[in-house]
Amino acid sequence: METRELRHTLQDFSRQSIFGHSMGGHGALTIYLNSIRKGTKQFRSCSAFAPIANPTNCPWGQKAFSGYLQGGVEEAKEQYDATELVSKLGGKPVHILVDYVRNPYTFHRSSLSNEGNLGHRGQLLSAGPVAT
Repeated sequence: METRELRHTLQDFSRQSIFGHSMGGHGALTIYLNSIRKGTKQFRSCSAFAPIANPTNCPWGQKAFSGYLQGGVEEAKEQYDATELVSKLGGKPVHILVDYVRNPYTFHRSSLSNEGNLGHRGQLLSAGPVAT
């Protein structure tokens, strides 16, 4: 009985969610937000732990996008920066949970460039430090 219920749940695509950590959190956020922008909304919700949320606003992100994308940082802002994508949703509802750690011994804050960007326009359901 439990096997049938689990298989039924896995086939119910209205219950799909996407999750990622760090750069995977960046991917989860951008995939989720782009699906909403395109009107396909493939996932019910998105969760990200310590995501790279604003890579076009830090030196290493600008260097990477300039080296890998023909349109450089401007192309990246259109498709690959969660903070920029949230601002382009025009008030469409989102279901996102973002948690991050503020630990100066683990991360140098300026290298992640998330400071001040989480919770942009109140679109994120939860954004704040995880208790350490």
